[in-house]
Amino acid sequence: MDKTSSAGYSVLITGIAMLVHWHFFNTPQSGTILDLEFARNYAAAQLASQQWQQGAVIFNIVLDYVFLTAYGIFFYVSVQRLGHILTGVWGQAAAILKWFGPLAALCDAVENLLMLLFLTNGTGPNSFTSPFVWAVVKFALVAVVILFYFVSTNIFIDRVYTRKS
Repeated sequence: MDKTSSAGYSVLITGIAMLVHWHFFNTPQSGTILDLEFARNYAAAQLASQQWQQGAVIFNIVLDYVFLTAYGIFFYVSVQRLGHILTGVWGQAAAILKWFGPLAALCDAVENLLMLLFLTNGTGPNSFTSPFVWAVVKFALVAVVILFYFVSTNIFIDRVYTRKS
């Protein structure tokens, strides 16, 4: 399998995972999963999840492992491909930033595990570990990758446009 088809499969898997993920998470509830992800203590986590259908939420969190695997692979492959196109400091940045997607996915996996422990009564007020830090790090890593996409795409377009002029 060549690099282009690997990237294509990665995009396809990520797209399918996003659709399935959106479908199952798009259920009316009192709080959102983000409220639980950013709960800093046991009371906030209880408040966020008190009206939820626990079985559906647990299923969605387990399903999120498919999504996080897909986006971790997608970010790695796509940033690596950009790194092969770009030169200089941007190509060097891509060599480091390609790992941000898998690291974000790993943070997401830990965050999900902490939420599952909470939802399955595996933690109490004294043993609750907040997923907050893991969520913040995950979103920060993803934001850096997306910012890199915007910047590097503009640089690439500028270089192509400059060559044609």
